Amino acid sequence: MANYMTKMCSNYFRVTDEEKFKQLVTWYGGDVFEVVEHWEEKGLYSVAGDSFEGQGLEHWEEFEYVLEAEEEFEGRDLTEAEIEKMKKKMGVDADGYCKVSLIDNIAELLVDGEVAIFYEIGNEKLRYLTGYAVAVNNKGERREVSLYSIEEIAKELKAA
Repeated sequence: MANYMTKMCSNYFRVTDEEKFKQLVTWYGGDVFEVVEHWEEKGLYSVAGDSFEGQGLEHWEEFEYVLEAEEEFEGRDLTEAEIEKMKKKMGVDADGYCKVSLIDNIAELLVDGEVAIFYEIGNEKLRYLTGYAVAVNNKGERREVSLYSIEEIAKELKAA
């Protein structure tokens, strides 16, 4: 049986709070995701990573497993008000569990006019290939495209 493997990265973008951005990426998956600072232009950042337990961009979008929110906030440099706001936004239930989106949280930190684009490529022993991209701004607007969306576009060529 083959494993589904992915590589993920983003474009370079500016954020309003560099420390919160770095903490956020580390919190979501410091062992999986890496913050990359632009080699020439200070203040431009990217995020890159590998598969997370066989998951792809879904992990960036929403954890497939449920987090224990209380444990996740321990040791973070956050005020009680910030923690409560994040819990509410994350939809923490009465038992302290939630699902969260890295992409949406990064979008909130983007400088006005910036767009973050998250790319993923994946394969399973080259039996099939996948590609997916999500673009977001700090207003909550997003656009998504899949490698397989070309199939719908190709139908237009048949009709012509």
